[in-house]
Amino acid sequence: MKWQSSITDNSIFDLKSFETDNTVSNILVLNCVYHNISVDNLNDISFELDKSELAVISVNKENISLRTSVFGAEVQSGCAVALTTSHGVCHISSRTTSTITVLLFSGCLCDMLFDSGLSKRMLLFGNVSKDIKLFVSSLPQNDADISEISTLSYSFLLSLRKSCKADQAPYPPVVEAALGIIEEDYAFLDGVQDLAERVDVSVGHLTRLFKQSIGLSPNQCIVQFRIAHSKQLLLDSSLSITMVAELCGFSNSNYFAKVFRAEVGISPSDYIKIKHVNNKPKKDTSELYIL
Repeated sequence: MKWQSSITDNSIFDLKSFETDNTVSNILVLNCVYHNISVDNLNDISFELDKSELAVISVNKENISLRTSVFGAEVQSGCAVALTTSHGVCHISSRTTSTITVLLFSGCLCDMLFDSGLSKRMLLFGNVSKDIKLFVSSLPQNDADISEISTLSYSFLLSLRKSCKADQAPYPPVVEAALGIIEEDYAFLDGVQDLAERVDVSVGHLTRLFKQSIGLSPNQCIVQFRIAHSKQLLLDSSLSITMVAELCGFSNSNYFAKVFRAEVGISPSDYIKIKHVNNKPKKDTSELYIL
């Protein structure tokens, strides 16, 4: 796992591989647990998985907004999501103060257990936060044996797969196409009408499909992509707020500031000030278990 800069420097963990049975570690192992990581409107989290890794993200408190290179969705408290390297960079944010737990597995069994589900946009597990807490508490704290952890991990992932929501389905082709356009051209889209014309449907039909599939309107998705990208650009001291607004597809800086405040809760200029203070080296309060 490669943590991005949005989690603060001292929270980017350099994991060490097991100096033990490579056969077991190649099949399935739990590499680490990141427990009770805080997420709010000023502290986003971004990471990218390495090959053969599986991340299970459990939402412990409040809800989170989850965006990857291939989908975006709201994940409610008590639920969890499974991600692999195929999803690209994962970006997590929250309008309130949320906490999450990230379980990082690796090995060929990860793909075998969740391959069919992970070919969809998102693999969502409902009401599993208690099960995940129980699994973490059952892990050996000292002198962990890789075979024991592998066995516990396999049993846990099997039970997790059974709790996968049965009604999940791939997004309709029109929604898939529209999300691809938003991802690539969010800065150049001229509103929902432009998006609807590109996928050759009416605005009303596109809006209904989005609401039914992911629970958000097309415009909300466009705004989410623009705001998420603007948060990264605002930390570049070489770019003015006016330039950031333009690069993210907003008509002017005043409109950008209005939308940004509505989504984040503060102005772009205040966001820059607070993030610069928060990004100074400080002790990380999340708990990390390297097994």
